[in-house]
Amino acid sequence: MPVPLRDSTANALRVLSSPSVHRHHNRGQVPLRRPSLLQQSAHLEPHADEKTFQQSSQQQQQQQQQQHLVLVGGGHAHAQVIKALNWASRPSDLKVTLIDQQSAASYSGMVPGCIYQRYTPDETLLHLQPLAEWAGIDFVHAKVVDIDLEQKLVRVATSPTTSGDANRHQTIPFDCISIDIGSTSRGLDDTPGAREFTIPTRPISKLVERIDRSIEEVIRDDEAQQPEAEADPRVVVIGGGAAGVELSMALNGRFRSQLPNKNTQVTLLDAGTELLPGESQRGREKLQQIMREQGIQVIHQSQVQELSENRIFASIDGKPTIIPYSHCVWATGAGAHPLAYRLQQKGLDATKHGWIRVNQHLQSTSHPFVFAAGDCCSIDNLPTPKAGVFAVRAGPVLIENLTAYLQQLRRRRANSGVMSPTDAEIEKVTLKKYVPQSDFLKLLVCGDGRALGLRFGQAFHGKWVMELKDKIDTNFMDLFRREHLTELKAGEEYDTSQYDSKMAAKTTLDPKEGAELLSRTDDDVDYQEAWSVIRTMADSEDYREQVLSFMGGTQTQEESEPTSAVAA
Repeated sequence: MPVPLRDSTANALRVLSSPSVHRHHNRGQVPLRRPSLLQQSAHLEPHADEKTFQQSSQQQQQQQQQQHLVLVGGGHAHAQVIKALNWASRPSDLKVTLIDQQSAASYSGMVPGCIYQRYTPDETLLHLQPLAEWAGIDFVHAKVVDIDLEQKLVRVATSPTTSGDANRHQTIPFDCISIDIGSTSRGLDDTPGAREFTIPTRPISKLVERIDRSIEEVIRDDEAQQPEAEADPRVVVIGGGAAGVELSMALNGRFRSQLPNKNTQVTLLDAGTELLPGESQRGREKLQQIMREQGIQVIHQSQVQELSENRIFASIDGKPTIIPYSHCVWATGAGAHPLAYRLQQKGLDATKHGWIRVNQHLQSTSHPFVFAAGDCCSIDNLPTPKAGVFAVRAGPVLIENLTAYLQQLRRRRANSGVMSPTDAEIEKVTLKKYVPQSDFLKLLVCGDGRALGLRFGQAFHGKWVMELKDKIDTNFMDLFRREHLTELKAGEEYDTSQYDSKMAAKTTLDPKEGAELLSRTDDDVDYQEAWSVIRTMADSEDYREQVLSFMGGTQTQEESEPTSAVAA
């Protein structure tokens, strides 16, 4: 009978059968196994008991020296970490575990396209289990309910037992932890009726599902000639940020294409005085023109106070107003995740709004062994919008800093001979700074096969912009699809390149030709050629200024709230 392991890590992980745990041994490495007593007795030698004891001690020492990195959440940044820290690239003594309560993560950049049926729901999902299996990473399919920062333990909820105990928890120890859990819908629980009667944008996977179901119900009632089907759809989107703008255009396209016999009215409620105030006047005017041509009504200075089943009670420019609706989407922006608030109560530095505070290395300002990326965190002295581009761009930096931190931890342990050197001893490790882009290409789905692009104070519009957005999004997702993952060979280096580093070559067009190309809105524009012009403008200030001079000059672009989830 095998002698049970005494290592706490092994014990904690071995019992994780509920929640679902998918274990994947490092390929090419033979797991350490203690010989059974029967095997020992069959090969008795002098001092066999002493040898067995020595082997057991060596095995326990190796297990104690093993490092454990835990990734909480399968967001945009962590997807890149999972791929980079595959079994062929990471040290043999590094164990990586991913924990997420969902088996697939939604890619936010493709959701508006999914709503107007350019993509299927599955095409917008990043499936975590196949990716983790390929990388040799354990995937724990469960909800994280707490993290003990003093004992370095993650507590996850298990499934209810047959005895009816629904409150059992399992713990997973770690040496270093990274958090990429996204955010929630802001104000959803603070506005009476919002959670009950609206479709919130988060979780994203539920957004698409609920919109599909709502439209199917309208079609079914219409076909059955139900009395309520006689009314035209009145769709209201609450929230005038980039997400609300995109959703209003995507919903407009979806309802009008699937219900051509209906006079659908889409209304966007915005708390401000204009849409996307941080963009140039040229960009704002182009957006207004597109939404006006689509028949989308925009109401500014709107403060929603309460919702009933089919009415919104709001203050419009200070005046009480009732807005009827048949479908309502809550797109007010991001709010902090409940887990982040819980960690804040346990001493983890966080802002007053609940965002995990990190430095430019994406490392907690209070606990050096904690890292965070994406919407759930706020970088000290470097405010960035809650947009997917920043999570995507943070991925390679997070990879470098996690591996550098763990390497320093490994060296300290080797030099000091102790399992856990103090934070003060390892917090001085040299890490890479994350420097977010000050300007990036914002791509907004228009719901009609076209998209609007905003950068350099300019507005680009047409089918080619949608084709460019599609290429960027699908290329990012293809990096993690099982059918595109290459066969691994031991000794490969970490991949810390940006996902689009090889996707667009520099243009051969002169500045005037480049300006003429970007100004076109016809369907014959080659999006790859247009993208090469945009990328060259980003890399060369001289080329950019010349192109802009032919497009009417540069316009000031102020910093603002989030405007997109896609970058180029």
